[in-house]
Amino acid sequence: MARPSGLGVYYNRFGSEATFGLLGTAFSGSKDQSAAAEFNAALGRQRFDLYAELLERLERVVYLRRGWKVVDTRRTLAAFRDYAVTKKWGDLTIQRLPNYAGLCQAHGADTVLDVRIWEWGVWRSSFKRVATMRLDCEFKLIAYPANKVLLDLRLASDVKEKKGFPLADFAKDDGRILVEETRDAIGVVTAAFADIIREAEQ
Repeated sequence: MARPSGLGVYYNRFGSEATFGLLGTAFSGSKDQSAAAEFNAALGRQRFDLYAELLERLERVVYLRRGWKVVDTRRTLAAFRDYAVTKKWGDLTIQRLPNYAGLCQAHGADTVLDVRIWEWGVWRSSFKRVATMRLDCEFKLIAYPANKVLLDLRLASDVKEKKGFPLADFAKDDGRILVEETRDAIGVVTAAFADIIREAEQ
């Protein structure tokens, strides 16, 4: 499973602002890191767990009608130590769990969904002076026993049309806006995944 070490704050997400992106990052990098640390501390006080909430939403939206199981691999990984480091993502080391067959057998399932969180961040616009939440996830559906990949896609919450907040607002209410905005992003991603699953079944 891949996941960010925490929520990040980024500058100039959109292409129309790319010309100023490097300059903006150079002048705002330390400020963004300070904001990210403040936001993650607030989320810690809220005891917010992004991965757990994502799995819970997937279970509600996608799985219950199918009878599939949702497994938090952070808790089951100790039983499957045959994993390999396959990629570096910045300073983050990403570990894969290739023993999908063993995971399916252990949980009595015929399919496993590998959910990875690649990006979780607040994107700050220099022109509009607002910030918006973005979540980027990968979904890999693998069938046992052949380890056949049935589905492999990445989905992100699209924040381009969202009004957003001033960056300082995200620190208000001790992280409540961060939690609400993240839950909205989870809803966008999981709904899109559910739609793709339904289309694949037709």
